[in-house]
Amino acid sequence: MSRPGVPIEDPVEGLIRRCRIGGPKRQPLVDAVTGRRRPPAKDFELRAASADRAAERALSVNIESMLRAHGLPLDYGTIPEKFYAVRLTVGACTALTLEVRADPVDGNPCHGAIWGLFEMRERDETQYERTLDALARACAVL
Repeated sequence: MSRPGVPIEDPVEGLIRRCRIGGPKRQPLVDAVTGRRRPPAKDFELRAASADRAAERALSVNIESMLRAHGLPLDYGTIPEKFYAVRLTVGACTALTLEVRADPVDGNPCHGAIWGLFEMRERDETQYERTLDALARACAVL
């Protein structure tokens, strides 16, 4: 499958994900092992298809170096009452066999995508769930 965008391979490059606030399962939590605030694994699930959109095939993120180059804040695109932002690295993704690509879109020149979860879910639901948990644990709330 051809994936849009340019691969990002720098393991320390930051990826910023916007997470929705809402209900007890949609709040940052304190990791029992590290003691750091992090998002729940649910914030990394791919959206399923609906009547008005196709299934999500990659996770949207903003690329930290691109945000900085454009003079934008790391929490760009968040609305404090509705969203919070988390940071993880390309290295955390590639360690989980995921691929990260810069993929600017209309209205967001800093957009990127994390690829591989869709195929993983199709192949092995247990691995998919473990990977979602690992992604969440690799994050820090900004």
